[in-house]
Amino acid sequence: MVWLIHASLALTEGRFTYALDDAYIHMAVAKHLAQAGVWGVTPYAFSSSSSSPLWTLIRAGLFRLLGVHELIPLVLNLIFATLTLTWIHAHVKNRVSPGAAFIVLAPAILFPPLPIVVMGGMEHTLQMLLVLMFVTEAARRLTRPPRPGGPSLPVMALAALLPIVRYEDLFVVAVVCGVLLARRRTRDAVAIGIAAFVPIAVFGAYSMAHGAPPIPNTVLLKGVSNGVQDVVLAVPRNLCRSKPLAELLALALALLAVEHMRPGFLHPRRRMMILIFACTALLHLQLAKVGWLYRYEAYLVVLAIAAVGPALVGPPGDPAGPRTLSSWPSQTAAAAFAVAVALARIPVLASGPLASQNIYQQQVQTGRFLAAAYSGQVVAVSDIGAVNFLADLRCIDLMGLGDLEVAKIRLAHGGLTAAQADDVVRRRHARIVISYERWFHDMRDGVTGDGIPPRWDQPVGRWAIDDCVVCGADTLAFFGMDPAERDTLAARLRAFEPRLPAGVDQSGPYVALGGARR
Repeated sequence: MVWLIHASLALTEGRFTYALDDAYIHMAVAKHLAQAGVWGVTPYAFSSSSSSPLWTLIRAGLFRLLGVHELIPLVLNLIFATLTLTWIHAHVKNRVSPGAAFIVLAPAILFPPLPIVVMGGMEHTLQMLLVLMFVTEAARRLTRPPRPGGPSLPVMALAALLPIVRYEDLFVVAVVCGVLLARRRTRDAVAIGIAAFVPIAVFGAYSMAHGAPPIPNTVLLKGVSNGVQDVVLAVPRNLCRSKPLAELLALALALLAVEHMRPGFLHPRRRMMILIFACTALLHLQLAKVGWLYRYEAYLVVLAIAAVGPALVGPPGDPAGPRTLSSWPSQTAAAAFAVAVALARIPVLASGPLASQNIYQQQVQTGRFLAAAYSGQVVAVSDIGAVNFLADLRCIDLMGLGDLEVAKIRLAHGGLTAAQADDVVRRRHARIVISYERWFHDMRDGVTGDGIPPRWDQPVGRWAIDDCVVCGADTLAFFGMDPAERDTLAARLRAFEPRLPAGVDQSGPYVALGGARR
């Protein structure tokens, strides 16, 4: 992490920048909740823009207590990542040798990869920790005789927290409830299901009271399928996009197959953890996404390592695993293999500083420009995180994550057509639009796909970046909504020119009028 942060600061003029604009969406909502009491990406209206209500509440509380500091999410992620590794170590150190524990912990750091997840600045390290705690406790309870009085309080509490950390955590809760039902422990399954449902129902009611759907826009829009092909090919396509998860799932299924042929090969608790992981992974691969700096599947990768690793390296006499790698030569060979595979992930770490540079050069600079030139004004943008965290805007979100009207259009039509985008922007009196031209030309919504709205004319200017690894496109375009506004926008872009970092290539009429400059 020290190396990653140092490398990132060298690329961002010394300002720490998160590797995802989504982190700034959560920060904007937390900031406005702490300062104005408004759950929204802007301080002017409610918006269901956060897919993690608990994470937003934690940061809003800290912003209220300590002030709005950009490093708070980084510190939280470092704490939760450390606690995740501590939890894994605490559950293997008394069952395996120190060398075997290292075999488990090294991939747990580099496979997700955990440092990149921390750089993302989002809730995924908290998700990892709570999922590990829930599955460990659930597996322990499932492999013991039922207790009178229903499920334990820790299981109930964790089931309640998981969905409001990430809605995808309903997958792991559903799997545990399914196992309970299969074992005719209906009361326990119903109790855990209710515990998981109540918090998201409360937030859903709060959202509906403000005129929004019960489920956050981010979940609704990212979960939309593009057709039957997406449904049929979801699992193989997602496995191809996440090699570590594919490898760990194959290993887990192989262990379960051996256990089926040789009952007793796995300790019951370890078998249960592997089963819960495998079923949860298949549900996630079918119904959710992977990718975007590995954040979506990171919790599954860590859960798989915590479940499968000790099952392979348990020493003789240890009830927690088989004897497959019990001797020191076997453990030495396994350690060498684990280290080799983990080291192969190190080049992936280079994407972290590059992603931070992308966000700094594109979204952060856009936010700084809008704060200086369009504070309090109506603007339309395609990325709402950094711009709304850094600037006070009346923002139209062309992606719909922070805009209910656009979200409804995208859900109804499978996308936002050029005509619909123009109608929203004109009717709500946006002065300028900042978006990716490529998104309009690549639209495939089955309606038009006719590119940039004609009335927007040509962009006043463009900002382009190199080595784009995380942004929606490498070139951002600036549009004025009428001739007078185009002149004003050009003048303000020229005034902001000296503040742009090196590496942002500028082009368009405002550069031609003011003199070319990189």
